[in-house]
Amino acid sequence: MFTLYNDPKKETSEAINSESALQSKAEYIEPSFTTANISIDKQHKFDKVRGLHSKGISIKQIARTVKLTRTTVRRYIAMEQLVKRQSHSTTNLDAFIDFLIEEDNRGKTYRDLHKKIIEMGVNDKYTQFCCKMNEIYDMQPSLRPKSTGRALV
Repeated sequence: MFTLYNDPKKETSEAINSESALQSKAEYIEPSFTTANISIDKQHKFDKVRGLHSKGISIKQIARTVKLTRTTVRRYIAMEQLVKRQSHSTTNLDAFIDFLIEEDNRGKTYRDLHKKIIEMGVNDKYTQFCCKMNEIYDMQPSLRPKSTGRALV
């Protein structure tokens, strides 16, 4: 049996017993494209909060264990799935996606494509552009350009 402690460095930690890894059933989690910019740490804390809550542990105890505020713990419990953070600024990049995935643009670098669409009127930063392009290529791997660099041995 595994024992989870609030803080191993503290002397007065309270033990929380959890099920053995062998006894628990493996669950299949549907992959989602909406979690593109969620950090691994945040996703882990979200999963931990949901798991501890399903075992009947109090919100206050979960907050101490995972080191989050009780408000955040309540919010995570209410959520079905951790959602992608929304950008504060709006962009018109979506109008140019068809242009970006055209056959003519397959061999070009992100930097070249970004310069071209800036000239066409996109109000987007390079980092946002790269994230969006990676999202597009992850959904449609056949669109990703072939590597032209040397192979490192």
